[in-house]
Amino acid sequence: MLLNEAVNLDVIVTDVVGNVVASSMIGGFNGEHSKSVDVRHLNNGIYFVTLKNGDRISVKKVVKQ
Repeated sequence: MLLNEAVNLDVIVTDVVGNVVASSMIGGFNGEHSKSVDVRHLNNGIYFVTLKNGDRISVKKVVKQ
């Protein structure tokens, strides 16, 4: 998600049935950034990473092997 203004961004990781397995908030940046999320504690499988900025939402599917 490319941001044109400084915002707070919620990062939510859910499993395939919708359970939240990890979450964090990234605050006060704009432009293009990267963020690592520690998923070593998660079982192998399919997860969804949701980025929320107010009413803007982006969801990406991730496969942990």
